[in-house]
Amino acid sequence: MQVQDDDKTIIGGFSLELTHSVQVDDGLKYLVIKELTIDFNTVTVINTHDMNSVVEIGDNIAFIYHGQKWWTGNNKEILTSDNTELNDFVFATKLMRSIKG
Repeated sequence: MQVQDDDKTIIGGFSLELTHSVQVDDGLKYLVIKELTIDFNTVTVINTHDMNSVVEIGDNIAFIYHGQKWWTGNNKEILTSDNTELNDFVFATKLMRSIKG
């Protein structure tokens, strides 16, 4: 559950006071998410199209295509899958295609 007010966001019973705007680099963001997940022995669900995020912190990944679950795996398997729709998405950019080889 998430409720947003002018200066406060409540997520699952935790209240976050939004008093400062801080830019956090992606590496630190991933580390904080991973540590909170471990420290609180909880599951973290992240919905993203950012392949850097997926590869960096994705333990269990689900690829949703046209509202259906088309593929599940981990952050290593996502780069070697033979699923055509998944590959079209993962390797859509020139950079990602160069990684695939």
